[in-house]
Amino acid sequence: MVYGVYFYSLNILSIIAVISAVGGEKIKSTGEIIIASVGSGLVLGIISYIYNNSLIQISEVIILYEIPLFAILKNYPTYTYVIMSILLWFAIFTTAISSVLGIVTRIRKVIPIALWKLAIITLIILIPLTKVGFSNLIAWLYPLYGLLNLYLLLAIFLYPFTKKS
Repeated sequence: MVYGVYFYSLNILSIIAVISAVGGEKIKSTGEIIIASVGSGLVLGIISYIYNNSLIQISEVIILYEIPLFAILKNYPTYTYVIMSILLWFAIFTTAISSVLGIVTRIRKVIPIALWKLAIITLIILIPLTKVGFSNLIAWLYPLYGLLNLYLLLAIFLYPFTKKS
């Protein structure tokens, strides 16, 4: 249960970044929000359940892989590695895009520079993080990112109780 809350909170920051950047202009009704939330929650929940059960079955060899997904795929054909690598790359890429969009739209409110220029400056500043390595990134930055998202989750839950009428 605790890990589920932690995993959920780990993804809030990216969602809020995108919604705050473009959400107000695109969402037409609360029905859209409910359908998108429940639908994506079910799909991600089912995928997470399957992935977790697969990892439990191969728990003794996970330590040998930097990315646990590839431990699951070790007995699959090579094209499966290629397809999953492309999908993983797209997942990382879209997360990066949504995060940069969220940061850039917030900075743009303070510094009136073209959106594309702010995006390039932000990416240049973030280039040193590419040398950290995936396992180090997970070990050090994810817990920090998770704490920030946990704070955000708590703020979302407490908002109805703390807002002034």
